[in-house]
Formats: sequence, structure tokens, C-alpha cells
Amino acid sequence: MLKEDSWNSRDKLWKTVWKIPGPQRVRFFFWIVLKQKLLTNVERVRRGLANDASYSICGHASENILHIIRDCTVAKEVWKQNYGALDGLKLIQRRGHDNVIIHSDSLEVVKAIHENDSKKPTSALLRRIHQILSQERQWIIRHIPREENQSADYLAKMALGRGGIFT
Repeated sequence: MLKEDSWNSRDKLWKTVWKIPGPQRVRFFFWIVLKQKLLTNVERVRRGLANDASYSICGHASENILHIIRDCTVAKEVWKQNYGALDGLKLIQRRGHDNVIIHSDSLEVVKAIHENDSKKPTSALLRRIHQILSQERQWIIRHIPREENQSADYLAKMALGRGGIFT
């Protein structure tokens, strides 16, 4: 475990965090994680701010940093689905299509895109999805249960088999 007194400005790990490409808030988030200052339920219990250390999103016994960032199956699935939508939209954009129909077996993804269509999304990923969709002449997103869309399910399984952080 990393401890606050283990911080060393010459340590390669600490320097690497600040060289991560992307928004400053992402680098700051990783810095907070490395310093173990993310206020998880485990930390809340330790500080006497809560009585329950469990993670309500997936039901895991303890909401700690490693579980939230790396181990939570619910979080992995959400990242995979949202990045899958973004990858598909980038492909459509590169090929010059201007009418887009998206079928997703993830009701959460469909809801997130629809709900954030009427207001400014708080997620950088959703903002990027909306940016791409705003450049399309017409777009529709619909929830299709996986059982009803076996072709898309097969293609998704093939794409995920390419090897990545979630496979």
C-alpha cells in the first residue's frame, strides 16, 4: 500500500501520473487514488463517518479503492459498454455516415445517452459521444435485448476478443 509519507517527488510513479494525457481532472483523480485519499465507504467507516463499508452498486462487502477502480464487475461493464458505443461512433464518423441507428443491449447506456441529450453531460465520455452525435444529420438510439439481437451480440463478442483491459 502507498502511504502519504512514501511520496517522493523523484519517484517515477508520481511523475508518471502528471504526464498522463488528458484533462487535468483525470491526472488529479489518479493522484488522489495513488495517495489513497479517495473517500470510499471503507475510509468513511475508518473515519467514523459511516457504519457500512459495503459497495451498494454491486453488493461487494467493502467499497475500497482497488475494488472501485479495478475489480468491480459492474464498473467494468459500464466502461466497456460506453467505450464500445464511442468506438462504434468513431468508426461511423470515419466512414462518413450521417444517419445513425444505434441498437444497444445495455439499457444503462441508452438511458445515459438519452438523459444527457437534454442537458450538459457530466461525464467526459458522454460529452464525447454527444459531440460525435451532434455532427450526424440524424441519429436514433434504442435498447434491444441481447436475445433479440444475436448478430450484434456475435459482433460484440468478436470485437471484445481482440484483447484489451476488460477481456
